[in-house]
Amino acid sequence: MQTEYQIGNLTAGLIYRLRYRVLNFVGWSTFSPTLYALVATVPSAPASPSLLSATATSITLDLAESLKNGGSKVTSYELWMDSGYGTSFTNV
Repeated sequence: MQTEYQIGNLTAGLIYRLRYRVLNFVGWSTFSPTLYALVATVPSAPASPSLLSATATSITLDLAESLKNGGSKVTSYELWMDSGYGTSFTNV
């Protein structure tokens, strides 16, 4: 008896609802709770940030959107930089 299924030909960005039930000699069970599955992948890497301006103590950047969002709206950005001496990156 098969208990694993792969469903193809789905559309990225849509949320599919899935449920199932089982059968024995007496009859069908009630349905399982519903699973909501968003068909999406990780977005592609964005382009390099662009330097808009710089002063002696600050820089202003322009961040480009990812060209491919993977089927789900991008909801956040995270900027990382090093200390200016080629050390490891930290979250700004």
